[in-house]
Amino acid sequence: MATPILKQNQNLKVKGCVAEFKAIKYVMHRPEQLARILGFKPSYLKGGYAILQSQEIPKKDGFNIAGYTNVPTHDFNRKFPNSKKYDLIPIVMKKFNRLGPYGLAKVVPLKRRATSNEDFPPGQGVAQWILTREIGMKVIAVFEDKSSKVN
Repeated sequence: MATPILKQNQNLKVKGCVAEFKAIKYVMHRPEQLARILGFKPSYLKGGYAILQSQEIPKKDGFNIAGYTNVPTHDFNRKFPNSKKYDLIPIVMKKFNRLGPYGLAKVVPLKRRATSNEDFPPGQGVAQWILTREIGMKVIAVFEDKSSKVN
């Protein structure tokens, strides 16, 4: 399933996995390195991708803590079954900023969508959360795969 064409400065409502913008800021133009950091298969971003940045702060009941990308989200509850008994949400809420380095970022592939847990190997250990309710995000960069274009 292809993602609809995303354009720079487009505003969207999204949910799903997010990380801090500072974790990807300096590698967002390098798809292989970005995939390794976030825990995507190397081919996951082939075909292009967009970087979205938060325009609002999630509400306290609008996200789940998902640890770090070195533990894929599909393994988090199994590996850390007692994590829900600790109320870390208030601590995390203090850290979130709307924009800037502590703002949230989402990487969206333009062509390929994950179909299985194997598409998400362990990453390099940046903080991640799962937005369970949509928040406003803005497309701040679009990186198209130039190698697949036909002249």
